[in-house]
Amino acid sequence: MHVGSYEITGEVGRGGAGTILRGRDSRLGGEAAIKILLEGREATPRQRTRFAREAEALRRLSHPNVVRLLEVGEHEGAPYMAMEFHPAGSLEASLRTELLSPYFVIRIGMQIASGLAAAHSLGVLHRDVKPDNVLIASTSKVLLTDFGLAKDLERQGQTQALTEAGAAQGTPGYWAPEQALGKPDQVGPATDVYGLGATLYAALTGRPPIVGEGFLEILSATGLQRPPSPRSLRPEVPIDLERVVMRCLEKEPTARWASATELKEALALCLDSPPAPQQSRKGVGLLVGAAVLCVLLAVGVGTALKSPALAAPSVTQSPVSLVREPSPLQAASSPPASSPPASSPPAAPSPPASQTSPSEAEAASSEFYRKGEAELSAERFPEALVLFTLGAEAGELDAFCRLGDMHLAGQGVPVNEERAAEWYRKAAWKTHPESMFKLALLLAEGRGVRQDEEMAVRYLRRASEHELSGAIFALSRMVESGRGCSANHMDARNLCRRAAELGDPEAMYQEGEDSPDDMIATTWYRRAADKGHLKATVRWAERALTMTVVLQGDRELALYRLREAARLGEVEAMTILSYHLGTGHFVPKDEVEARMWCRLAAERGDAGSMWLLGHDYEEGRGVAKSREWALELYRRAVKGGYELAASDLKRLEAEGVEKSRGD
Repeated sequence: MHVGSYEITGEVGRGGAGTILRGRDSRLGGEAAIKILLEGREATPRQRTRFAREAEALRRLSHPNVVRLLEVGEHEGAPYMAMEFHPAGSLEASLRTELLSPYFVIRIGMQIASGLAAAHSLGVLHRDVKPDNVLIASTSKVLLTDFGLAKDLERQGQTQALTEAGAAQGTPGYWAPEQALGKPDQVGPATDVYGLGATLYAALTGRPPIVGEGFLEILSATGLQRPPSPRSLRPEVPIDLERVVMRCLEKEPTARWASATELKEALALCLDSPPAPQQSRKGVGLLVGAAVLCVLLAVGVGTALKSPALAAPSVTQSPVSLVREPSPLQAASSPPASSPPASSPPAAPSPPASQTSPSEAEAASSEFYRKGEAELSAERFPEALVLFTLGAEAGELDAFCRLGDMHLAGQGVPVNEERAAEWYRKAAWKTHPESMFKLALLLAEGRGVRQDEEMAVRYLRRASEHELSGAIFALSRMVESGRGCSANHMDARNLCRRAAELGDPEAMYQEGEDSPDDMIATTWYRRAADKGHLKATVRWAERALTMTVVLQGDRELALYRLREAARLGEVEAMTILSYHLGTGHFVPKDEVEARMWCRLAAERGDAGSMWLLGHDYEEGRGVAKSREWALELYRRAVKGGYELAASDLKRLEAEGVEKSRGD
């Protein structure tokens, strides 16, 4: 069966007055959802008008969070429309199996609000916002669909016949009071704000804000009853998010958010709010505290608790990714693609309730962190883990960050990026700069959290306000590429320069790469090399060995640093060493060492070194003479893109040299 240009492959379900079919474009091969009017040629004028209105609304709307219309037509007298198909289904279907994390609820709320704002700007109301009309396009994107009840704000007189006074429009449980009570003169953008608030309420709690045993009971409750607060049904819902949602559900339209745009901005502010704590479980906390102390004694760090100021605190708990190598979005130890936790990550534990003064408690937490750093430096990971845990329980934000580092690097614990992200998030919520930076790196690359480049940029900007050079440089790469924000080359360059001036080695290296002045570039390379940046070390040393005006001490230092970089596996350093030691240019000639570095670079895939090593085999310099091995090395060099080897390869092939059978 064909509908228009689509071959029908199955049925998806029903939507409004239409049946949803699944079809494949017979010309281009893409899939689509085909909505066709149920009654076909027998459809009433009202049904046809509503169907046409939905098609018109989708035709006028072009927004990333509104389903895209592909084709409109008639099939055997029945109107149909083809829309983009998303097999993941609706938000309603997803909520049947699990609740969403508050963080994800905020993100989808912002997207739906953005789609509604676009519709409202064109004078189109949706009037039936609910989970079943929200499609899940991907793990990080949702789409608003089914504009069957759409209303044109600019032509209210023409739509009055479809929305007579006293006629309820919408879906029970999700409709606004003005819809339920049949007051079309009050229907406006605030009606869609209510529908979105009801949708977010269901995503947080698993039920609509208004429930009842029958239509009349729901109708009465919609106009009279205030829904129970989301936190009364799910305590880990952040307080700020609850306030935003409950304002959407106000009975009077004027008491709600004034527009979908204003609602989106309110939801964005909730992203920076920590989840609300539940009641503490003191008994469990005391058991955890006792267990931690036992571990401390077992690993031999009980001395950390000898001072009265270091007495173990009560552990009462509150349950509740660019640049050249190495990339700053991959370099946070090795700091929202796995899915986010089913609920918001737990809030940072409250400071211990004890008889000690705040200053004593702060001193104790700092001491735990200081001793943990000492144990970490000595690679005594279990001891460091316990001390950082105690420091975190006492409220030391640096300890939270270090625990994230240890989980990310697998130091004393298995590698767990999700757990690392949780620790970073706890400290980031309290504006800890380094944690915000490392959480942003995970968000940008989707490591341990759902990928969210926009949120990564937000955290990077906040960390940058604290003059954190690494965050500023990572932000410059995001701005340069337009990830999570608008691309701006000038802003990116200014951010990179600022990070370099603050001492970030990757930014210094980038400044050297971008500088058109060779002397300025060499200066930046030297500064980055002094901080241990391998690529910058190679760039600076290469210049120091070849510049005519350079101090002899610099050449000696350059040779030393090249050897260190080569020992650490930097192939380019091996190649440069091989050349200078083999030719004796500016350094004492040493053919044996030169050949060693050439062989190591060739083994690591450097095409130029393969070519040089091929000449050694062809001429028997330092190795057993073998034209067969020379031929093989020339072939590998050519395959690696080294053009100078092509002539030698042709020469040996013309002489009839065969490839060696050995490896």
